[in-house]
Amino acid sequence: MRPRPRALADYLSLLPSLDQAQKQLNLTYILGSVYYTGLGDYPTFADARVQAPLQAFQKALQQIEEMINQRNQERPPYEFLLPSKIPPSIFESVNDIIVATKLH
Repeated sequence: MRPRPRALADYLSLLPSLDQAQKQLNLTYILGSVYYTGLGDYPTFADARVQAPLQAFQKALQQIEEMINQRNQERPPYEFLLPSKIPPSIFESVNDIIVATKLH
């Protein structure tokens, strides 16, 4: 027995409602437009007072990354907390990073 030919209405009945399709499209657009920079990667600030603390923060991040990479030479690599792989919203303040660099 041959299957009956599918009508356009049969295919259209498989699609979500226009409202649901719009919601899915909006959600996909929002999620796809999120752009993460690296932790410590910030645009140039107009206020010159930010430069010194920002450079100290970036230097601390480099030291942490070097320390993790050094430790990973002697153990199975654990790269999840490498500063280069953390989005900027994880750490709350520069002090957290500075304190972390003093822990050995």
